[in-house]
Amino acid sequence: MSVIPTQDIAGQCLHAFTQLVPVSRAAFYCVDRQLQAHDFSLHGMSGDMHRDYLDNYRQFDPLQPRHCASRRAGRGAVGPGDGPPAAA
Repeated sequence: MSVIPTQDIAGQCLHAFTQLVPVSRAAFYCVDRQLQAHDFSLHGMSGDMHRDYLDNYRQFDPLQPRHCASRRAGRGAVGPGDGPPAAA
C-alpha cells in the first residue's frame, strides 16, 4: 500500500473546495496533536499575506483549531459567536 503525501492531499482538498465554493482566497492545513495548524496550502493569497495573518491575526481567529476544540468540546460544528475564549 502506498502513502499519499500530505501536500498532495491538501492540494486536492483545496482544489475541490474552491470548485464548490466561490472564494477568492483559502487555506488548507493539517492539525497536529497540540492543535497547531501546519503544512499550509494556499489558494489566491501570497506568502506575505499568509505570513501577516500568522504573525498578527491568527491568535484572534475563531476557527483556529485550538479555539474550536476548547469552545466546542463534544459538538461537531463551529457556529457564529464561537470566537476565542475571553481573557480572564
